[in-house]
Amino acid sequence: NGTPAIGLAADRGEKLIAEGYSDEPGMVRTGNNTDQQRQDSIVLFRSGERRQARDVATILDIDTIESIDPETQAFADLTDETGRDLTADVTVILGLDQAP
Repeated sequence: NGTPAIGLAADRGEKLIAEGYSDEPGMVRTGNNTDQQRQDSIVLFRSGERRQARDVATILDIDTIESIDPETQAFADLTDETGRDLTADVTVILGLDQAP
């Protein structure tokens, strides 16, 4: 969530799950971006995941899709409590264009 709108990322995560994305823990993760005044939403993808990024962008009605940079990829990736690495294939940063 790149906005001060509380619950925006969680809402969009639920939308993805409703469209068939996995509700298994760690598969759709939400949180707050360091920049809380982002104007435009963006879908970022790691190498080989452009098709999935387009699907996510369509579901969430986001126009901008780009390859992810290493710093943002590192922030989006996660090692869970079991030590399992969870690499983010697609990362969405929501902007004020998605806020109610």
